[in-house]
Amino acid sequence: WESLKARIEALSLSKLVSFRGTVTHSELPKVLNQYRLFVSFNDGALDRAVVEAMACGLPVITPNECVDEVLPQELRDLLIIPKHDTDVQAAAIHQLLSAEADQLLQIGRSLRENVVRNHNIGTLVDKILAEMMA
Repeated sequence: WESLKARIEALSLSKLVSFRGTVTHSELPKVLNQYRLFVSFNDGALDRAVVEAMACGLPVITPNECVDEVLPQELRDLLIIPKHDTDVQAAAIHQLLSAEADQLLQIGRSLRENVVRNHNIGTLVDKILAEMMA
């Protein structure tokens, strides 16, 4: 935490970067829906924060290939970015931030519908049971 704060200060980013602190699950949609875009550079397992953002209807940009299982096919090329290509990352972010509100709303709806339909607790239990039986 201290190292992160020091780095932000050293890079003169303190006017651009702030930390909100803990957000309860019930507050999450209200907080996330204040923004036009969710960017995550986590590249480990499927990041629950990314799925939560999608469930809130927020477009997500990430290099995490694990998110591929959550994305509708037609959005994969738009939302999954290369991990080490900052030009492509910046272009993807710019493209979505420059998009019309209707386009962002449609992307968000598609993400939310996919999460609700395919990644709810019922399908999760079915996947766990299928894995256990294999």
